[in-house]
Amino acid sequence: MKCPRDHSEMRTGRHKAGFEIDTCPTCSGVWLDKGELEAVKDRVEHDVKPGKLKVPKNFDFSFSRRMQGTQGQVGCPRCGATMDVKEYAGWSEILTDVCPDGCGLWLDKNELKALEVFFAQNLGRSGKESASEAAMWSSLVDLFGG
Repeated sequence: MKCPRDHSEMRTGRHKAGFEIDTCPTCSGVWLDKGELEAVKDRVEHDVKPGKLKVPKNFDFSFSRRMQGTQGQVGCPRCGATMDVKEYAGWSEILTDVCPDGCGLWLDKNELKALEVFFAQNLGRSGKESASEAAMWSSLVDLFGG
């Protein structure tokens, strides 16, 4: 599979949540197939202490560039459709490139780590769904349909 940003050949590895992950060796972007973001969320909810996670220092710069639109839209590496740029959960300040046909989503460098931090800081730990978790899952359903 080719990177949607720079067309380098993607490398397959394993994410700590147990699934295969496709990473670009040049730009460090990550492709997540449909359902893999939920696995990341579940892993963070059960295994990560929020105080241990920190947003990478260069994430603010990356986010600022995306908000300014300097990187532009990319094509889905699975089906070729032009991907939609959407802010995850509508208030996370993390922009994702989402395949309109539901193949998955592209995360630029450090955005996967930023999502892990976002999950750890916003998921309810009481067993009840928090308002932020409800908004997040609503956004996920909007991204992939449901």
